[in-house]
Amino acid sequence: MDMIVNLMVLDYVPSQKLKDAGFVVRRAHVVDKKAILDFVGRNFSGGEAWQAECETALHNSPPSCFLATKGNEIVGFACYDATAKDYFGPLGVDPNYRGLHLGVELLRISLEALKNEGYAYAIIGWPSDARFYAQHAGAIEIPSGEPHNSIYRNTIGQRTAS
Repeated sequence: MDMIVNLMVLDYVPSQKLKDAGFVVRRAHVVDKKAILDFVGRNFSGGEAWQAECETALHNSPPSCFLATKGNEIVGFACYDATAKDYFGPLGVDPNYRGLHLGVELLRISLEALKNEGYAYAIIGWPSDARFYAQHAGAIEIPSGEPHNSIYRNTIGQRTAS
């Protein structure tokens, strides 16, 4: 079920705790493409679909992909304006780094970017964990937002959740 977020009620404040722990959350660069696509392909069942969305996000101006890194290692990513304009996702964090709130940080910085680009609302397409998005972004389900009624109805093959 697609969800919607009111961006006007969100205020992003970077996590000092993550920074102090040595994590950097930043906008990706197109030169990061190979490393990002390799990371996504290795770690997530979204596989080729998520890689295609990341590639699209990297070619937007500015790139609509954020990375969480520790040293020179990618540990998480989030994209927006990849599936379609005003859509958030996909989002993924390396299983070894889950539970540290990197996903929350990536979600919030991405939604703030959408807000700064002039959007009032964001769509989260077919999320795998609706409770996560409700808790951390105030997302609510869109009536009639099932995949067969959404942008995904025209995709070839089966799309995986964000």
